[in-house]
Amino acid sequence: YCAELERDRPQALRLYDAVRRRNHSLGGAAFGCARVLLAEASGTPDAALAALELVPAHSRHLTAARTAIVRIKAARARNSPPDDDALKDALHRLGPLFHEHGLTDHRSRHRLETELWETVLERVPHRPLADFTAQLDGRLTAPESPRELADMLSLLYRGLADQARRSDLPDSNEIAEALIDRANSVRPLGFRHDRRHPWLGKAHRQRIRDRLSPRSSSK
Repeated sequence: YCAELERDRPQALRLYDAVRRRNHSLGGAAFGCARVLLAEASGTPDAALAALELVPAHSRHLTAARTAIVRIKAARARNSPPDDDALKDALHRLGPLFHEHGLTDHRSRHRLETELWETVLERVPHRPLADFTAQLDGRLTAPESPRELADMLSLLYRGLADQARRSDLPDSNEIAEALIDRANSVRPLGFRHDRRHPWLGKAHRQRIRDRLSPRSSSK
């Protein structure tokens, strides 16, 4: 760690890797390898991902390692050019992460889902939504159309706004307002007119709300 702080990255990587190879359960060493590899200009995300993948199922660091993999892949999806395969893989990892690998905190799940579906919405004009949602884990909410995706993302933003309001951050109100603005910017036209036009999707919005609620996510 001292070598990493001093930016002696080759030495830091050698030391982290030596510890990781001796005991894969020590997630701190895997995270150290990943940080150094991601920081290196010549390093590749694939090497960092490989280090995190080796954290075994019995390690107390499994949840953090699997969450980091999803976040790294989400970041790759936003590169130029975008990595759509990384985005698809990140989405398909959510089900196991939530239900088998220990990410049970509803707020953390909510933030991670928002990050990924936000990226999908950016890609939908260029690729069919089905390219990302095909064979998605049945325990997740899978939008069936770009309109449902925008609707779901709007609800996710509003959920994050609620989280922000309940936090003790000094700028919590400003964050909440920004998230509400974002929710309004992505929601489909006609969102406010369900009573007059039921075809706009009231049923699927309720289904999304049910699936995104803390109670349903804990089942």
